[in-house]
Parts: sequence; C-alpha cells; structure tokens
Amino acid sequence: MSRTRAAVALAGCLVVAGSLTATTGTGATGVDGQRQQQGEGGPVQQVKGGTDTTHAEHPYTVVITRPGSSHPQKVSCGGSLVRPNKVVTAAHCMDPTYGAIADKEVIWGRTDLRTTEGQVAKISSYWKHPDYEWGGLDGDDVAVLTLDRNIGTRESLITIATDTATNAPGTDTTLSTYGFTGPSGSNSFTSIIQKATLPVIEDSKCTELGWQFTATKQLCIGPTKNDELGVCPGDSGAPLVVSTAAGRRQVGLIESGDSNCAGPQIASELTTYAALIEEQLGGDPDPDPDPPGGVVNGGFEAGDLSGWTVAGTARTATLLSTGAQAGTRAARLGSTQQTNGESTLSQTFTAPAGSSRLSVYYSMTCPDTVRYAWAKVVLLDRTSGQTTTPLGKTCTSGAGWKEVTATVTPGHSYTLTLVNRDDNHPDDPVYTSYDSISVR
Repeated sequence: MSRTRAAVALAGCLVVAGSLTATTGTGATGVDGQRQQQGEGGPVQQVKGGTDTTHAEHPYTVVITRPGSSHPQKVSCGGSLVRPNKVVTAAHCMDPTYGAIADKEVIWGRTDLRTTEGQVAKISSYWKHPDYEWGGLDGDDVAVLTLDRNIGTRESLITIATDTATNAPGTDTTLSTYGFTGPSGSNSFTSIIQKATLPVIEDSKCTELGWQFTATKQLCIGPTKNDELGVCPGDSGAPLVVSTAAGRRQVGLIESGDSNCAGPQIASELTTYAALIEEQLGGDPDPDPDPPGGVVNGGFEAGDLSGWTVAGTARTATLLSTGAQAGTRAARLGSTQQTNGESTLSQTFTAPAGSSRLSVYYSMTCPDTVRYAWAKVVLLDRTSGQTTTPLGKTCTSGAGWKEVTATVTPGHSYTLTLVNRDDNHPDDPVYTSYDSISVR
C-alpha cells in the first residue's frame, strides 16, 4: 500500500505520550500523516517524547491563549520573550482564523497553567514578515508581537541566533511549550510546560517527502519517522534554543510538521530573519526595570528590603525566596503565625518622565473576615495631597497573585504603603505577599 504526505500547518502544543496508534484528522496512523501548521485551530494531536519541566528552566518561554481554544487552559500558540514587551512567534498564530487579536493573551512565568502565577499581557499590535501569506508553508512564517505592558525579567530574555553554524545538521535544539497529551477528541492534555530535545537534520529529510520547503528560510528538524518524538498542534511559534559559548540562542520556531506528530518538523531559520526581527524590537535589550526616579527594589531582587521602610504595630516583614510572582524574591507582611495589628512596607518615590501607571502584585492568605483582617494598598500623591487606594480592604485566600494599579503623574512625589492586618487570633493567621511593584 502506498503512503503519502500532504501539506497542512501547527498552532498547538508539546506533550508527553507514547507511540501513536489512533487515526485522527486527515492523517493516517503511525508516521505517515499529513503536514500541518501546528495551531490549536487544527486537529489537536501529540508531541511525543516531551517531559515536564519548569518555567524557570526555560524563562524565555511564553504561551499565547485565546477564548476559543479547545484546550482547558485555552492554549493557542507558543512564543519567546525577546524584549520586556516583545514576543517572537509564528506569523500564522495571528491568522484571524484563530481568533481576534484583542481576545488573545500572552502569559509568562507560569509552569502550571492551572495556577495564576506569572504575568499576563494583551497584544497591542503585531508585525508579520511582509512576504508571508496566511496558510503559507514555504517560509517567512515569523511575527513580532508588541504587548500592552512589560513582562518577565532582564534575565529571562532570549537572544536570536545570528551565527549560521547553529543551523548545522546534528545540532541539538531544546523545544519548550505547553499542550495536549493525546490525539484530538481524547480529552488528554497537560497544563504543565514541557521540554524535548529535537535535532537539526538534513534538508533532504523534509524535501524528499514532497513538502514545500525553502532551505534558505527553514530548518528541517528531526527525528524522522519516529512514533516517540515529534511536535503537534499547539506548538506553533514555540522556541527552539541551542546552547553556545555566548549563552542560549534561539535558532528557530515551530512552523509545521507531520499531522501524526511523528517527525520531521519544519521551523523558521531565525538567523535568516535576525536583522529584520531586530528592526522591530528597538531599544535596549536589557532595560532598567525600575527607571530613574521610580520604585527602588520593587521586585525585592536585591535580596533584602532595601528601599523600603518596615512599620506598623505588628511590624512583621519577611523576604521570601520561593513563590515569587516573578523573579526569585517577594516580600511577605504578617506571618504564618498570628500577629497583632498592622505590618506595613512603605516607600517614597518620584514618578519618572513618561510614566503613567503604578502596578502592584499581591497574594493573600486570609482565613478570617474583612471585619477583622485585611490587605490594603495606599498611594499618597505628596505633590497634590490626594490619596488613592489601589487595593481597598481585602480578605481572600487561594486566589493567587493579583494585580492592582493606579494612575501616576510624571514628576509628582508619591508615598506607597503596603499593608497587612492580622487580629492575633491563633487559629487563622493572616499574611500577604507583595511583588513586582513598578511605575511605568
């Protein structure tokens, strides 16, 4: 019986699975499926051979979600953070077929999509390669997204490879992404970020299948005819990264692959597009997260509470090295043992030129009622004398990290006060963590 492969594309996911035996979508069983873009809008199948990992191990990785996705956590595509407000992904992930741009969100810093950890941004606009046409499979499938806010940390940004030696067959790349763990209709998926090692292989391994392939624009990624390892819908835009003497470099992003997730797969050859991508980025790749005049040590990454004043009747503040909203540190007011009264952290700062918004993240444990215990955030404009309350008295538990914001005026002097109040009851200690405090 003759077997053929046809051209099809991928906005989907990397998943853990064994050998593929089911017939799904338009592909056949085993390794003789069709080629498709790996978007979640297509038949959702497997990336086989992936393993659970953590976002901290691949801190440049982002996931793009949309309301219409069939994934329980609405996974649509992957991407990489190259600037605090810029993401590189596959152009076809912005195809209107996969939903309106206004409905999509970009999530950074989340190992398990069932949680609320990390940071979330909306897409303000995007650039796609001018030669790319929706549904195209022969290259130029590259886009740069501009986000409505900064996310991530300086250390999390990935650099696009410029050395063509990284494209050589035999080079091992690391793919990091999220997604399903079984074929379409199986209701099998993972919410945890996955990783897999995929080698660059000879171009002939893709062209001999009769697939559209442009050697100057695309990489052929292995393995081939392998029921144990391959990419699937949901993986589109996900980064392929190599280790070099200069550090990690992104050499590719997933474009398309076999509909049965059996390999090979095709990726954008990013050394070809590096200069063009750079033109879309602009600015310093390592910006100061706290502009001059803004909040000092707002992420507590200094490893102490420098810049902040501890006060209140309970006066209990602790630096945390786990469970941060972003980075590795956070500050906790109150304690896992009861405290009596308010604990506060405060800082006076000047809103820098060009800034307009204060952002504060908090995560609270309050097994009490707001009558007796609470978290609160107060912002005093020392220039105008006006006081605002970005977070009114709140008593919640298990909600994860939440953001509150307030408008600021450049040049004005402000005092920000973070509050936790506990009523000293031994059965229900109340405490609040704060992190990622910035003025932009």
